[in-house]
Amino acid sequence: MTKVPIRLPYGPHWNGLELVEGFNSRLRGDLLMSLQGALAATIDARGLLLVVGPAGVGKSFGVARALEWCLGRASNEAKEEWLDYATWARGYTLLRELHAQIIADGRADDLKPRQLRHDLRLALGERRRVLVVDEAQWVSTESLLVLTKFLDSYGSMFALVIIGTEELLERNKLPDVIRSRISSRIDVDPLSDSEVVPTLHDFHDIFTTANTQQLRYVNRTRALGELRWWAQFLTAWWQMHRQVGYELGDEVMAEIAAMVPSTARDKKRRRRAT
Repeated sequence: MTKVPIRLPYGPHWNGLELVEGFNSRLRGDLLMSLQGALAATIDARGLLLVVGPAGVGKSFGVARALEWCLGRASNEAKEEWLDYATWARGYTLLRELHAQIIADGRADDLKPRQLRHDLRLALGERRRVLVVDEAQWVSTESLLVLTKFLDSYGSMFALVIIGTEELLERNKLPDVIRSRISSRIDVDPLSDSEVVPTLHDFHDIFTTANTQQLRYVNRTRALGELRWWAQFLTAWWQMHRQVGYELGDEVMAEIAAMVPSTARDKKRRRRAT
């Protein structure tokens, strides 16, 4: 019988991963528990959660899985919205894009700013929601300020989650007026030597057939602790598993690792370029 692919509407590590039979979407148990606790508290308090870490380490993936847990509780009827608007959106354009996504009644282009704000304020106070801004290091500071202003509005019923890399902090996209409203913060680090083996064993049974020292070596030299890199690796293995088999010997491991773009090489090139 053909298995139905797992669907990951939010926070996928890599397109195609959902087709891999037998992979586990609930990874990095300690991190997931921290995210679940922080999200539950943020939703209850209608606050602001900041999740920060390098690219590819599992921020969006972890938040999405934690949200699935939080919103799956019988007592929680909140609706999640992963906002997707132009990175340069400001002012009138920003309000229209937010209106089109959150209210989605087809009227955004016909309304003036005052009405757009009014409608958004009403919508964000009519039911419990969780608004998620992913890749926040690329969006305008104004867009984050507008959302925090709505968060402060009397009667607001939503929680806000901001996910981004360290650039979000380095470029001062979070001014004090936003930082002072952060109710919880989770920092996500790359997979360490002590974490990578149990994490990959949980990810898919195929990793239990690999030499643990080899897993650590590849993690240090090619993946640099990025869970997304390992998701690419797993997807590549699945695409050729009928040829290479169901065991990750050193040769197979090296062959597949060579197919996946090296995170380490890319980072060295970026450092040289700067």
